[in-house]
Amino acid sequence: QPATWKPGHTGGTPGRANANALPKPLPVVTNARHDPPVPAPDHPVWIRCRVISSRPMRAVTLFYKDESAAVYSPVEMKDDGLGGDEQAGDGIYGGVIPGYANGQIIEYYLGAVDEDGQEGLFPVEGPAKSAIYLADETAYATSLPLYRIVMRRKDDRILRSRNVTSNEELPATFIAGGDVYYNVGVRFRGKGSRYAEPKSYRVDFTRSRHFGTVRKLNLNAVNPDRQFVGLECFRLLRMPAPVMNFVSLAFNQTFVPNYIQVERLDRYAMERLFG
Repeated sequence: QPATWKPGHTGGTPGRANANALPKPLPVVTNARHDPPVPAPDHPVWIRCRVISSRPMRAVTLFYKDESAAVYSPVEMKDDGLGGDEQAGDGIYGGVIPGYANGQIIEYYLGAVDEDGQEGLFPVEGPAKSAIYLADETAYATSLPLYRIVMRRKDDRILRSRNVTSNEELPATFIAGGDVYYNVGVRFRGKGSRYAEPKSYRVDFTRSRHFGTVRKLNLNAVNPDRQFVGLECFRLLRMPAPVMNFVSLAFNQTFVPNYIQVERLDRYAMERLFG
């Protein structure tokens, strides 16, 4: 687990212990998520996680704030079977964040401290890369699968004000159905389509958690019907083709009803297609 180790100094320490070696592994905080995935305004949100540790825990704490706030508020998480954490003593901890107003983006991270005072975090970067979600009361009218991208407003402003040719990814949360993916990377994609509205997006999932079999996903808004016909011909001819689907997209609270989801053809797709 990446949370249990740290890299050594440049050049390493050959023949000796790693300069950042710890005598005991840190607690690992994993499988964290918020529920419901898209809470209604003023609706409390449960946060659950699993903590793995070789030593007894001293405390597991949920830290949360509105994205515009400067300071996180702490909440004790419990493994007593009474706080949305399933069964007592099963290593799953639960805590609750109070409801927020419609359109507000909430940030949170988790800290688990063992009896020796060693702390594991989720995300492993802690507050520097906190998980986010959005309170949204909107019922989007669509018969297609609905994807959601939640991005901090400061990052959204950067995305839409910088040069459209930038390939630097900005952090976001991706939601599909009941599945939540934190800290995905999002940017504009395409060539000429970068200048068109609505925008097309690249979504890059983390190395540890893919979107099904897909690591990198394209959401194309320009001529999605033509793309579908072309790729469907490949499929009917039993030729290798990327995963695709018609979807709707809510980016924060901006809704576009028609996108085509297309798997990016890279080494991950090649491994899936050809082994």
